[in-house]
Parts: sequence; structure tokens; C-alpha cells
Amino acid sequence: MNKRNQIPLPASYDRIIVEAETLLPSFAPIARETPYELLGILYSEALFLLGCLRTVPQVTRLLESGTARGQSTVLFARALPHMHIETIEYDTSSPNVAIADIRLKPYQNVTRVFGDSRAELPRRIGPDAAVIIDGPKMFLAIRLALKLLATGQVAGVFIHDMLVGTPEREFLNRFFDEARFSDYRPYAERTHKLDAPAASVLYPHMQMGGFSGDYGYGFALAWLPYVPGRSYQLLHAFSFIYDALAKPKAITARVWRKLLAP
Repeated sequence: MNKRNQIPLPASYDRIIVEAETLLPSFAPIARETPYELLGILYSEALFLLGCLRTVPQVTRLLESGTARGQSTVLFARALPHMHIETIEYDTSSPNVAIADIRLKPYQNVTRVFGDSRAELPRRIGPDAAVIIDGPKMFLAIRLALKLLATGQVAGVFIHDMLVGTPEREFLNRFFDEARFSDYRPYAERTHKLDAPAASVLYPHMQMGGFSGDYGYGFALAWLPYVPGRSYQLLHAFSFIYDALAKPKAITARVWRKLLAP
């Protein structure tokens, strides 16, 4: 068997869906009992992360970049009581800090960290860790993910807000066959009812029935499992060029979306 054939294949959508459905009976009560907070990920997106983690059993730690009001942190703390979670917040002056403090106080498996994730994450990762990036955003998030993956010392990285039609999503679609997304229609069809408390924050084109094709539900959480042999450093460098070329088009698209929003 050659070296290429020894590289483990990333989990398929079918496998992730099976794992998520296995977890659904235990996760649904957690979702119901956790009020939705603005700036947080959707409940179905949190379940997607949990399903993906079931395919990488070596993970015993979850590192989160961007605490905000602690929405995702609470969900993960409750759903992963035996996993240590470190959540990093950059803006110590944000009013969200006090809200997150109150919400996270009961959970002994959560450690709060204040600082720049670009400095904090590289010294905290390891083969037993997965990372979720919910700040910084857009290509800054992608470049942070690639920097971490390039070390070979992380099981994989999740990136939030990788929306269909954005340059960031196009970049991932073009160069990462192993990427998996929470807005995949067959997955969303099975789990979107979890998001009923957050339905008012979703634009029509983000809701079930509001998009065409296989992708487009919600805010889109991307999963990039670590793949040995990938040219992460080269992709990191190329992301600057891709971002610069796509930025004018992206700015125009975002302006139009805001003007046409209800």
C-alpha cells in the first residue's frame, strides 16, 4: 500500500448525519433548555459539530475562538461534559463578557481565556484538540485555520459563517474536497427544527425552502479535518491573493444583500 492510500479519508456526509441523529435524542433537550442568544451559532450547527467530532475519537479538547455571549460554549459544555473546553475572547470591554460570565459560571469543564486567538490558539493546540473559529471572520478566519492546520498539531478546525455565495465559501469549495458544511440540505432537513427559537434571525434565503441546490441553510459551519500531506502553508499564502481579487465583488454583493433585506 502506498503512502497516499494510507491517508485517512474524511468522514462522509452520510456518516456525519448518522452520528448527529444518534446524538439528537440527548441534544434536543439541551437545545430546548438553552435560550438562544444573538451572535450565537444555531442549535443545528452545534449538533453538526458534535456529529463531526464523533468521527475523530482522539479529540478530548475543544478550543473556541470568539466567546461572545457564550451561546455555543454553553451548548458544548452541556453536550460534552467530559471534554475540556477553552473559550477565547479578544474584547475584554464588550458588554457580552458579563453575560457570558453568568452563563458559563456553572460549568467546571470550561476555561475562559482573554487574548488574541492568533497568539493563544497555536500554543494551546495538540493532536487531541479541535478548534472552532467564530471570530475573527471571513478570510481572517480561514487564514487562522490554515495556520493551525499547517502545524499538523490539530485534529481539525471548524469555521463559522462560511455562507454560500461568499468568496470565503468559494475558496473552501475550490480547494478543500474534504470540507463538510452544516448547511448541507439532507442534514438541515433532519435537524432544522432545533432552530425554531432562532428562526427570526434567519433571512428567508437561509431558511429551509428559501434556497435552491444542496447548500444554503443557516449561517454555515464549515469543518476542515486535518489531512496529512495537504499544502496548508501554500494555501495560506494563496488566500491573500484570492481575497484581494474577490474583495470588490464581495463588497458589492454584501451591500446589495443589506439593501434588499426585509
